[in-house]
Amino acid sequence: MTFASLALFPKSSSGTLLFSERIIPYAFFFIALTGLRLPVPLSIFDLFAATALFANFHYVVKAKPSGQAWLFSGLTICAYLLHITQQDVPLGNSFIFVQGAISCLLLATLLGVCRLQNHQYEKILAFYLLGTLLSVAAGLAMIALPTLKTLPFLAEEIGNSGRAYGFSKHSNLLSLHCAVCLVLLRSIPLLAGFKLVAAIGLITGLVVSGSRSGLLLVLLAIFFALFLARSFSERKRVLVIVAGLAVVSFLAVTFTEAGAFFYSRATGQAGVTGDYERTYLLETGMRQLEQHWLFGSPYEGRLFHNIYLTYPAMLGVLGIVALLLFFARSIFAMWKLRFCDQGRVALAVFFAFLVTLSVHNAVAEPVIWLVALAPTLLTAPRHSKTSHVTRRKPARRQPIHDMRPSKEIVLPADGELFPKQTYV
Repeated sequence: MTFASLALFPKSSSGTLLFSERIIPYAFFFIALTGLRLPVPLSIFDLFAATALFANFHYVVKAKPSGQAWLFSGLTICAYLLHITQQDVPLGNSFIFVQGAISCLLLATLLGVCRLQNHQYEKILAFYLLGTLLSVAAGLAMIALPTLKTLPFLAEEIGNSGRAYGFSKHSNLLSLHCAVCLVLLRSIPLLAGFKLVAAIGLITGLVVSGSRSGLLLVLLAIFFALFLARSFSERKRVLVIVAGLAVVSFLAVTFTEAGAFFYSRATGQAGVTGDYERTYLLETGMRQLEQHWLFGSPYEGRLFHNIYLTYPAMLGVLGIVALLLFFARSIFAMWKLRFCDQGRVALAVFFAFLVTLSVHNAVAEPVIWLVALAPTLLTAPRHSKTSHVTRRKPARRQPIHDMRPSKEIVLPADGELFPKQTYV
């Protein structure tokens, strides 16, 4: 199966092609392109998703969006409103949480419409993979032609401008997209040749981004995949994939300058930037949490590179409750899918993502909601209750009474001429 063989243009019930039905899957293509600069506070994914839902309003009315997205968005917006009612609280950093709530709600509604239109989980991932590969190609083009970074529709890299970031907001986010796609590549039904080309492109994106977050996510996802595997053959397939990734990574580190830089960042030998700043931000976040744990801190500046610290420190206790409830419901829903291959891969990616978010500065990125909510398109396999046939123990042999006359001779009593025949 190739990208061209995907059913990109579904037909309506009358058999005619509807533009409104065509554009729904393309919204997931723009998740990897959220860094494009726009004159609005929302990302290009949010705008395209809202347009797609507006064109499919008749489906939205019938769809039942995920209840956890509504709960998360409502609690987050309430926490934001309580936060800004305090004195001398700026609206700068805290508004990003509203953006995250809107993105989560839009993505959940999109998935509800996809379920009604029978769009498959594999198709959603294929569009997301296509967008990520395009972002990697843009990053390589910026390395070859640095003048492309001055284009007005591209975002600016935060921090080290020598690292590739493609269409993403920063290089860490590009690395995160590549890592998620690399692990989920197993769930996309493509030909082996196309999967190999896509894997090489994604590994290239990981290397040129110079980010350690993506590497951490891949390693953790492999660990959880081995833990969740249900057979030796499945673990063997995972180990074969690991061996292939190791060979390609070794070649990249040995023969490319970007690979050597990535290795130096991963091992902490040279070229590592941001470690001191991360420690400083972590200490700052802890102080803000101690002083403003109820309604959030008026802190302005870079966020704390830990989503579990950023939400309570900036939005207060209601913010972290909203986030933990959202993640808990996703775990509960995905745990039911652990009996199918795609469900186990999605669960491994989500567990790895939860750990990576403790060191990654992502708050409102749509990829968070994609990893947490997209597996709802999968159907849990129905396991019929196995009827265990109880083996009956063999009946205990009862003694067989011999009804034949006994040869035992009983002496005749007085007055009897013949002995009696006894029966046992």
